Amino acid sequence: MDEYLTVQDMAERFGVSVPTVYLYVRQGKLKALKAGRRLAVEVASARKWWSDDPAIRHILDGNVPRPQEEVERVRALAGMAPLT
Repeated sequence: MDEYLTVQDMAERFGVSVPTVYLYVRQGKLKALKAGRRLAVEVASARKWWSDDPAIRHILDGNVPRPQEEVERVRALAGMAPLT
């Protein structure tokens, strides 16, 4: 079964703003279901977007000097294996 999160939960989990989540849903970057007046965002589509986005690809690949914990957190959100 697919996993869905509220827009607020998605924003917190992926470290983006709530308006950004709504924008990405409107642009078709994230899949979402309408549940009454609320949106439920598909986690799998967020992971795919997160791991495919060139703006953050460098973080996922560990090519930017960042704390190792942050790199591993971002990789885990994207569904990727740890670097170590």
